[in-house]
This record gives sequence, structure tokens and C-alpha cells, in this order.
Amino acid sequence: MIWRSLVGGVVLLIACAASALAQTAPLAARSVDFSNADAIRTPTMGMRSRAAAAMALGAGEVAEATAECILGLNGARLTSCAIADESLPAERRAALALLASRYEFQNPFEAELVRARFSVSASYADLDPISFEEAPTVTSTAGMMERRPSGVSIVRAYPRRALERAAEANTELICRVEPDQSLACAARVLGREDDPFEAEFVEAALDVSHDFQALPAFADGRTTTGERLRMVVAFRLAN
Repeated sequence: MIWRSLVGGVVLLIACAASALAQTAPLAARSVDFSNADAIRTPTMGMRSRAAAAMALGAGEVAEATAECILGLNGARLTSCAIADESLPAERRAALALLASRYEFQNPFEAELVRARFSVSASYADLDPISFEEAPTVTSTAGMMERRPSGVSIVRAYPRRALERAAEANTELICRVEPDQSLACAARVLGREDDPFEAEFVEAALDVSHDFQALPAFADGRTTTGERLRMVVAFRLAN
């Protein structure tokens, strides 16, 4: 199947078997504690803000739990993350599991998959919301981005229920550049009311937003931190 997605005006073509999206990682027999391990990559400020917002944390509140994820061969992005603590509300377990999936660790057992266990948390202090009421301060992202989402990340984020029904959507992001050059964003579906997949496409657009990384400064030396921008992320199936 050929996929076509539009991100910030760039068309990406990707060949992908739809069945691959439904595959899950094989179970790993070895469980490894990564609590004291140095992460290759940690969640950005934008990711932490999204998690804090999803959990509706109150002033001074911290949500923390142990996550268990599948870690690939030779170190890779974590998959199949879960929070086992059932004393936490379901929405908090889901938000913390998503945050855990944004860590990366080096796999000490290169020949096998492992279950990585480590602590993950978010706090009220991470909350840095943005809304569509905030006007953008830049009209173009040209020369502003160090990294943009790959085609693979678009395919990975495509909502499964929408995929099964060949549903498409245009989504809009309003984002602010954080001090670590990640983006904190809000998302909405454009052009249609009562879209049955609206919530899924909004979450997919927010997933994609975490793969943007702004440059520290514009060509003229001005910092990009604090700048606000709008972008369209289109989820499309090619004919």
C-alpha cells in the first residue's frame, strides 16, 4: 500500500504493508531494571507538558509509576509500554505509558529483546499549555526546523480504526517552541464536524508533533524559543 502524508507543505510517499501496523513485538523473556541506566533519549519538554495536561495534574501534584516496555535489539525506541499499577486512573496510566515510550536505552543484551523496567513521572510543573487562541508569531517554518517527522513516523501515528475504514483527515497544529527546541502543541481536525475519528486524529497529530525539533536560532541570530507557529498535518491514503 502506498501512503501519502503532507507535513508542513512536504509530501512524503511511503510503501508499507498495512498488516505490519497490526503486528506486535514478540514477548521478551528477560526483564531488566533500567532505573539507574543513562537514557540515550528522554522525553522533551513538549512531551512532558502533553502528559501533564492529559492527567489533569493539580498544583504541586506529581504522577509517577514504573513502566515496562519492550526494548529492541542494539538499543531502540521503546514499544508496547505499559503501567502495571492499577491504583492509578486509566487516563494516568495511558499518559505515563506514552511518556515512557519516548525514552531510548542501549540494550545490554544485543542478541535479544528485553522488557525494560524504569520509573517515569510527570508533574504540574511540566504543564505548559497552548491553545488556538494564541496567534502565531511566524508565518513560515522555512529555515527554522532542525528535524521534521519522517514518513515512517506519520505511518506509525495513523489511527488504526481510521485506517481500517480508509478514513482521512486534515489536522492543524498550533505550537510553541520550548527552551529545549521541542514543540508544545494543540491540535484539531479541520473542515468536518462530528468526525467519528476526531479524537484519534488529534492524538495522531500530537504524536507527529513530537518529531519536530526547531533550530536554536534563526539565520539572523534571533532565538526560536517562544515562537508560535501553525502547521497542517494531513493523513492521506494514496489511490
